[in-house]
Amino acid sequence: MNEPGGESKDAAPTDGESKDAAPTDGESKDAAPTDGESTKVGPTTPPTPLWRRLLPFAIAAALLAWVATRVDVDAFLTALAQTNVPLYIGFGVVFTLALLLADAFATAGVYRAVVADVSTADVFVVRGASYLPSLVNYHVGQAWMTWFVAENKGASLWRMSGATLVVYATTFGALWAFGLVGGVMAGERVPWLPPTVIAIGVAAVLYLIVIALAPAFLVRRRLLAPLFELGVKGQLLHFARRLPHVVVLFVGTWVPFELFGVHIPPGEAFALIPVVMLIVALPLTPQGLGTRDMVAVSLFATFHASQDPAVAESAVLASTLSWGVLLTLVQLPLGLALMAAAKKRLRGAGEPGTGTGTGMGTGTGMG
Repeated sequence: MNEPGGESKDAAPTDGESKDAAPTDGESKDAAPTDGESTKVGPTTPPTPLWRRLLPFAIAAALLAWVATRVDVDAFLTALAQTNVPLYIGFGVVFTLALLLADAFATAGVYRAVVADVSTADVFVVRGASYLPSLVNYHVGQAWMTWFVAENKGASLWRMSGATLVVYATTFGALWAFGLVGGVMAGERVPWLPPTVIAIGVAAVLYLIVIALAPAFLVRRRLLAPLFELGVKGQLLHFARRLPHVVVLFVGTWVPFELFGVHIPPGEAFALIPVVMLIVALPLTPQGLGTRDMVAVSLFATFHASQDPAVAESAVLASTLSWGVLLTLVQLPLGLALMAAAKKRLRGAGEPGTGTGTGMGTGTGMG
């Protein structure tokens, strides 16, 4: 035990302090924890009250009820009937797999730099398994994935949470890049976009300045340490790796509108589609249900050929609601299958000939 007023050189860092701060300078990101540090220690949150768990569903129900008042049922059913169903389903399957692969490629790079040696295939399996909790909300899926990798790689939850922050930062940076393109292409037609993009750009520059300066009181925080370890150059590299993922997500948000006769020009698409992508990611309703539909109607109904507002709005709603249902039907079995695969990789990690430690993969940890 330490003497009063002094600290043993072997003392574990406090929960809020980076493991890379003194006295553990030079410690590898994969090194065993110090005597006082458990690999399971990490950020904790209090139990969520029942009303908080039910609130997103109540909001979704209220928004859908409002949306229902805008729907012309006959026009809604007509829009569904006129859609090429095999093409629509095929696009949904291809989109889901392409999105998962691009997401795994970008996320694996972050994990390798911050937490452990993982392959794109490993993250493909785990990210696909996270589609199950993601059916509730994108952030629930990210939280589950953070816990799962930390649990099975013996990594600190603080570092894994820091890696997740890098994923968020690069993803929102890529969305900002799309908004920047939209601001250039359709700035006059979407007057609120240029100042919004400029404001976010200024905030991004300030963020990178902080990363470059690396203030000691922030670097010592375990949650933030991975951001500073990567530095400006590293985060820009991971931003570039994230772009293919956001490109796929952008295409997968835009094309369903086209299939329902809502023809959004490229300039307006670059300006407005990222708004829908952000709305879907907000932790307000399950999978953006209700919020996505309400925003899409207000943004895109005018791009339908019909001069009848009820017909145009019904076509937009047919697109967003059916797309949400289709993705759920695709992602649910995929998530179940990959969850089983992830658990099998975990069980095989400790068997003879499959490597040692708590890695999830065969041969060399998760890889």
